[in-house]
Amino acid sequence: MAKVRDSGSVAWGLLALLLVAVLIIETQCKNDTEALKTYNRRIISRREVNCNEDEYKSDTQCCKKCRSGFVKNISCPTDIIKHCVPCEKGKEFMNHPNDLDKCLRCRSCDSKLGFEVLKNCTPEENTQCACAKNYYCSPAGCDNCVQCTICESGVIEKECTSASDTVCGTKGPATLWWVIGVGVLVLAILAIAGTLFWCKKKQKGFAINEHLDKMVYKPKPYVSIVALIIKISALCKEPFSI
Repeated sequence: MAKVRDSGSVAWGLLALLLVAVLIIETQCKNDTEALKTYNRRIISRREVNCNEDEYKSDTQCCKKCRSGFVKNISCPTDIIKHCVPCEKGKEFMNHPNDLDKCLRCRSCDSKLGFEVLKNCTPEENTQCACAKNYYCSPAGCDNCVQCTICESGVIEKECTSASDTVCGTKGPATLWWVIGVGVLVLAILAIAGTLFWCKKKQKGFAINEHLDKMVYKPKPYVSIVALIIKISALCKEPFSI
């Protein structure tokens, strides 16, 4: 009888454990089901949110983007005047509408690398750098500028630009003859000009002498002062008295 009772107690104990296990599993399944439903609802809600071009999606709502030169000061801006702050002038910039909370740092034009400032940094635009005078860089990419080549021959075929180096030439017979030809041409032009000037001056001198020879002195008739006074008095309405 004792053995039967012990077996019955064990059976009831196992049954109780089984019931507890079933309850635990059922509770866990319910929790997982609720979590899955909540997750699905969130996904559906996100899919249903349609934001404008000047907005961005944050969970289940649309937030305003800050315009160029500004960044947000709260997680989800709804008013760009209140919730967007400007970048620090001369130090920071933001060159596009954004949902960021920090501005970008302005570029520094390092003179040691051959750069100079082409345009200063503004809140809406980064610093624009360019190679300084007598420096150049490749258009494909310019991490630093290179000093232009100085032509030892003194002959420059192409000047140095911001995108290309100097192209040097060499002194040779062709260059020498070209210099001589230019010199001869200049001397010839000066000689012709001098000859023409001398001829014109000589012709002008002959014309003046001939004109002087033909000139005849004709003295003007003498008019007395008394006669002039009488003539003026006749023109006046009242008689003129001396």
